[in-house]
Amino acid sequence: MLSAIYETMSNKSIIFVIFFLVFKVTPGWKFNHWEIKGVPIRLEIGPRDLAKEQALAVIRYTGEKRPVELANLSETLKDLLEKIQQDMYERFEKKFSFYQKKVFLFFI
Repeated sequence: MLSAIYETMSNKSIIFVIFFLVFKVTPGWKFNHWEIKGVPIRLEIGPRDLAKEQALAVIRYTGEKRPVELANLSETLKDLLEKIQQDMYERFEKKFSFYQKKVFLFFI
């Protein structure tokens, strides 16, 4: 099932997909490992999720969790990434404009 998800994600979209299937480390270590690398979305897919044909998408910068259907996973993730980009840019603009001051100096 995971190989089918990988094939559809790789063929249909420009999203880079990595399955991190290491069983010697804790889930917290895996989450932290990819968070440090700056991956914006973590997908959690377990046996119950596969039975429901859905995955859990976790947005890293807000911690928001939302279920995503496997059938239209690539389109949903593309939209989600665009929304994340827009939200992060708006957040940056607010902070940047708060610290920005206009200075008028006239020398004669």
